[in-house]
Amino acid sequence: MKLWQGILLGVIFGLLVGGVIVLIISPSRGTPVELPPIPTPSPIVVYVAGSVVNPGVYDLPLTSRVSDAIQAAGGLQPEADANLLNLASLLHDGDRLWVPAKIIDTPTSSSNSSGLVCITTTPVPPSPQNPLNINTATVDQIDLLPGIGPVKAGQIVAYRNQHGPFTTIEELQNVPGITANIYEKIKDLITVSTHP
Repeated sequence: MKLWQGILLGVIFGLLVGGVIVLIISPSRGTPVELPPIPTPSPIVVYVAGSVVNPGVYDLPLTSRVSDAIQAAGGLQPEADANLLNLASLLHDGDRLWVPAKIIDTPTSSSNSSGLVCITTTPVPPSPQNPLNINTATVDQIDLLPGIGPVKAGQIVAYRNQHGPFTTIEELQNVPGITANIYEKIKDLITVSTHP
C-alpha cells in the first residue's frame, strides 16, 4: 500500500469514528410524540323544580336520567306524583325537570247514607306555568284543555298509541279533529317532554 493510500484510509476511518462519537454525545433533535388526554365529557346543567326536597340547578354527568336529577335534588317530597314522570328518560344540557304534585283531594260536605263523608277529587286544569304533557296525559286530563272534549281527547291518545310519543306540540295538529283554531287555544297549555 502506498503512503498516500494509507493517509487517505486513515482520514476516512477518523471521519467515521468522529461521526459516530458526535452521534452518540449529541442530544436528540426530535421530540417525543405526546398523545392528547382523552377528553372528559362536560357535565350537563339541569334545573330541577316542583315537588323535590331541594329545587335548584344541578351539574350532572352526561348520561344522567330523570331519576338521577331527582336524587341530586334530595329526592321527592311526599306530595310528588312520580307516576307522571319517565324516571328512565335521558336528560340534556339546559333541561328543566318539573316534578308535579299529586292532585289534592278536597272533602265535600255531602255524606252518604252510612254517614261517611264522600271525598271528591278536583282536577287542576293545565296552565302555562303547569302545562299538560300530552305524551303521558290520560283522556280525562286531556279533556281539561279548552276546546277538547272526551272524543277529541280519546283521538289524541289513540294517535299517540298508534304513532308513538309526540316529538313537538305542533304535531298535535296531525290528529283528526284538532284544527288550527283549537291548537292556538291550547298550545301554551301543553308540552311533549317528560318535564315541562
